[in-house]
Amino acid sequence: MITSVNLFQRRTERGSTTLIAMLVLFALLGLGLLSMRHTYQDMSSAGNLRRAKQARYIADIGAHHAITLLQQQGSYLLSLRQPDDILELNHLGIMKYISRNPAGIETPRMQIQTTPLNALNNGPSPLGDLVSQRPSYEVRIEGITDGPPPPGQELSQSDLGTPRQSYCMFQMNSRGYLSTVELPEHDNESLTDEQWRAAAELVSEHRIKAALTLGPFMIQSCRL
Repeated sequence: MITSVNLFQRRTERGSTTLIAMLVLFALLGLGLLSMRHTYQDMSSAGNLRRAKQARYIADIGAHHAITLLQQQGSYLLSLRQPDDILELNHLGIMKYISRNPAGIETPRMQIQTTPLNALNNGPSPLGDLVSQRPSYEVRIEGITDGPPPPGQELSQSDLGTPRQSYCMFQMNSRGYLSTVELPEHDNESLTDEQWRAAAELVSEHRIKAALTLGPFMIQSCRL
């Protein structure tokens, strides 16, 4: 015989079971959302790491381009300099000569077209199928001074009866970009660095610095 007390107990048990099932369901749902979030963060971190590596490789290519160009055409390129000129090379092979006055204000003086390296244009794309992201680089060359000759070439050219040649020490700052534009340009006078990054829609950027001696160049001195 089912009494009212037994019926009440059964209803209570069913209610408790339903509540426990709902709690377990919400717990599993929370674990699933947390797992999805961690998966998304891992994928995002992996993507950021990949883009950072790509920007580093692009900066390396820029430095290699500048070194190769100076080694091959340095005598001509250096002969076009004026005192306090800064050289700036981009991935298109455009070499800019930028003058800087005593106040530190920089003004583009001239530019010439040199041979591009084509490392970003020939062969497989360095970015795979990411057509919305464009690789580019700029290499800033300054602090050009007379450098020591390599070991074994300390003997002056005058003693050998050859024209004066110089070895130059270069300070380079290569910047590799991933952005939605081909070559982001930074206007130092009108934009802060943060505003420039937002305006250029940079995806990733990497800088490397180097100081090295190249030559010999058919110039009297690396200092002007």
